[in-house]
Amino acid sequence: MNKHELIRNVVIVGILLGTSKIYGLVTSDIDDTQKLKVTLSAKDTNRIMIDNSRIAQVFGVEDLMAIQFDEENGQCFVKAKNNPGHPVTLTLITEEGETQDVEVTFANVPSEVVRLHSLKKELKPLSEVLGDDDGSGHAEALELMKHLVRQEIPKGFSVMDLTDPKDRALRNGCTLQTLKRLTGRGWDILMGSVKNPTDALIRLKESAFASEQDIAVYVSQGELHPGQAATCVMIRKRG
Repeated sequence: MNKHELIRNVVIVGILLGTSKIYGLVTSDIDDTQKLKVTLSAKDTNRIMIDNSRIAQVFGVEDLMAIQFDEENGQCFVKAKNNPGHPVTLTLITEEGETQDVEVTFANVPSEVVRLHSLKKELKPLSEVLGDDDGSGHAEALELMKHLVRQEIPKGFSVMDLTDPKDRALRNGCTLQTLKRLTGRGWDILMGSVKNPTDALIRLKESAFASEQDIAVYVSQGELHPGQAATCVMIRKRG
């Protein structure tokens, strides 16, 4: 399944200023590696929003588009000035620094709502995930995780490569393969790879592969496209 197949186009009925209109709704995850292609109304105002974040900046060709930025709500409204008859690019930057290029084609269609979703907004910093040290080893686990994310082996740890790693099926359709085991200072650390063998986009949640013994869990990506893999780290106390 490619990116464009993941974009869902549905029709919703809206009431604006007492008049009924049919609006198209385009929804998509923000992806700074691919340009999102949309068709907007050439005669009506179109809205672009992020459902779990805010637009911080928006850039476009002002000779071709009238762009009204709603700073209070973090959204923008776009209307064609002179329909060029060819696609033009609009660039959005979120509060988290994500960038989304939108290729806009203006046509004789009803007003559109482009609703984007920020995956980066969902990823919590390690300090927030682990919380304060309450005697459970969270603070030390956080320090260990900082080294591991930078691909550094913490002092006092020995590393064992697993010669015959097995794939373990996860509830979300991915597979988990443990590749290394680090031991030392009373800790047991497993490092591995989460793979997406399906033909669908899968969003990753630590709860899908973490066990009750894990104090800290890290995954390098918030989503996996078909065939992609992400690094994962699980830290737990020994014994």
